[in-house]
Amino acid sequence: MTADDLKFTVEHYARPTTQCTQCGAVRSNLDHVEVVDHHTIRLHLKQPDANIPAAFGPLEGDLQILPKHHFDTVGLPPAHSRYWTANISSWHA
Repeated sequence: MTADDLKFTVEHYARPTTQCTQCGAVRSNLDHVEVVDHHTIRLHLKQPDANIPAAFGPLEGDLQILPKHHFDTVGLPPAHSRYWTANISSWHA
């Protein structure tokens, strides 16, 4: 996992078309994501929010870290779509 994966993940969940339990909280308070180094990001929030870490936690949250390189290859599912066809030829590297 890299900072690029984390930045991609947070920005994905903050998209207006992404739907999940915690997405609204991330979307409404996120200003931008800064990559500090290879393993560190800094979330710039519009206001302090002690619940943001829990959104990515195993108990309260439903936000899983997404591997950026995978989605760069197969693409993201269309908004509001339950199913999509991925380019799986790239999965057999």
